[in-house]
Amino acid sequence: RALGLTHPPGPRGAVPGNAPATDADMATINAYSKLCFASGTRITFDVSGDVSLTCPVAATGTIVKCGSGSLALATSSVNGSINTYRYVDFEVEEGMLKLPQDNFTLTDIWVRKVTVGENGAFMTVIDHNTNIEGGLWGSGIVTNTSTAGNSQLRVMNVSTTPCVFSGRILGKGIRWYSGGNVHLTGTNSNFTGTFQI
Repeated sequence: RALGLTHPPGPRGAVPGNAPATDADMATINAYSKLCFASGTRITFDVSGDVSLTCPVAATGTIVKCGSGSLALATSSVNGSINTYRYVDFEVEEGMLKLPQDNFTLTDIWVRKVTVGENGAFMTVIDHNTNIEGGLWGSGIVTNTSTAGNSQLRVMNVSTTPCVFSGRILGKGIRWYSGGNVHLTGTNSNFTGTFQI
């Protein structure tokens, strides 16, 4: 049974209904076979603890993370593809968003756009490449935790508007791809390994 959301919920987004999903809602959400929502729909998770979304996601909307806790997203495939977040925007207002929650042996993972607020953190937990197609925005912390030899956090910007990131970049293997302008304005990034343009 899939949880399908087809209408933009309330001001902050919700799962389910008009209030953000909290720690107490996760068991209910994870009981579904997959979480589906369409373009224009915003799904907000307001969590204070360390929680995981184990339900696969098939979506084209926006996932918003707020609250002081951490949210680890599912690595499960949908229809045989691991690119379940390729058409999803991520907004991390507070706390940490981990993508994905566990390592696995398949190929790269793709997301659309990532915005990390001043009080937010975005972490990759995968020994493959994490590809951000729609640019990296905001002023928070981005960490690539890959330990594999050539794995990279790859940032592209398919928009004609330059994306601006003024926060900290941590970890190893950062690569900025062609396909648009990326402005890095922060002065306190600290990463090891390669930096490629």
